[in-house]
Amino acid sequence: MYAAPPSEAALSGATWSEEFESLELTRWEVQLYTFPANGCNMLESHATVAGSRLVLRVDRNTEARLPKAFNGGEVGSTHFFKYGLFVVRMKPALARGGVSSFYLMNQWQPKNWEHREIDIEFIGNNLRAVQLTTHDFQDGGRSWKNASSTLDLGFDATADFHEYAILWMKDRVEWFVDRRAIHRETRYVPADPLQIRMNVYMGDLREPGVVQWLGAVDLSTLPAVSEYEWIRYFPLEAIPAAYTSKE
Repeated sequence: MYAAPPSEAALSGATWSEEFESLELTRWEVQLYTFPANGCNMLESHATVAGSRLVLRVDRNTEARLPKAFNGGEVGSTHFFKYGLFVVRMKPALARGGVSSFYLMNQWQPKNWEHREIDIEFIGNNLRAVQLTTHDFQDGGRSWKNASSTLDLGFDATADFHEYAILWMKDRVEWFVDRRAIHRETRYVPADPLQIRMNVYMGDLREPGVVQWLGAVDLSTLPAVSEYEWIRYFPLEAIPAAYTSKE
């Protein structure tokens, strides 16, 4: 089991950081769109700041006017970044059949979107695991390529806050848990500027493959929240020594 650095040991020297004293709209936008595998209506009310933490909430939908069975929350940075180290201290939601995430994504386009993404995802069918993925939608978005690995953490990620990080370089991506390198990927590495994003949602079990991916929804685990204490971004030339890969 990795020993999580205490909250007060947050990394210094970042060129961009967020402490979540508020959800500053010049820095963050609440995301309201959904997608087929997402069983949630994404609502502004489900992305709030409380106690110097970003809180993303997921729960059952009780309003007939909304089309999906659940409600969730998502935010994205207004700034887009290039290569560097992205660190978050977070505690994902205890929601069986759901997803909590910290990820990087390129600018959405309404047509022929060639979607690029780097993921840290906590999935509801295994609370002791993390799924790490790079995505590349080619040929005008028609051809989906990805490289994905699910790794055992050695602890229940929903029990406490831990530090998770993405080191994005031109030729590879590396992931860290509590400042220890756990995985490296050289396939489908994005080159576009990417936005920092976080979300929590339930899977739509009617969609092919979702049950196999996320497991069955357990309503007794709802409502649930994913909490984020802070974020740091360091360009490649300023990466802290604590994040020098040892793989």
